[in-house]
Amino acid sequence: MLRTERLRKQHEAIEEITTTIKDLLQPEAVENNAELIRKNLSSLMGKLMVHLAAEDQVLYPELLKHSDPNVVQTARKYLQELGNIKGLFAEYNNKWAIAPLIKNKPEEFIKETRELFSTLRKRIELEEKELYRLADL
Repeated sequence: MLRTERLRKQHEAIEEITTTIKDLLQPEAVENNAELIRKNLSSLMGKLMVHLAAEDQVLYPELLKHSDPNVVQTARKYLQELGNIKGLFAEYNNKWAIAPLIKNKPEEFIKETRELFSTLRKRIELEEKELYRLADL
């Protein structure tokens, strides 16, 4: 079993939820499904925070102490480039904390959601292609 298998499965669960939300990102669908979207956002936040905590408390500290300087450099790069995703999601979650906020500003919600999910997707892709490969060596 790969060392990062649990983290990879968490990525899959996170992406399932983001796909469910993305499928509703049309103005009328947002207005009609704001409660469902909010419920999915809550689930996403829970899964994402558990995942990021595992990375921040276990994965990154181990990689930063690795004997290979290239692994250490890569881990530092990821922390610098991708480290603020927790803050971005916290701000987003606070802004869209209740369904009426989502329902009343569907275009703004859609735009911000697409941007944030794109950032998340980029992080997941980079971690799985490079960082997790290093952790599994």
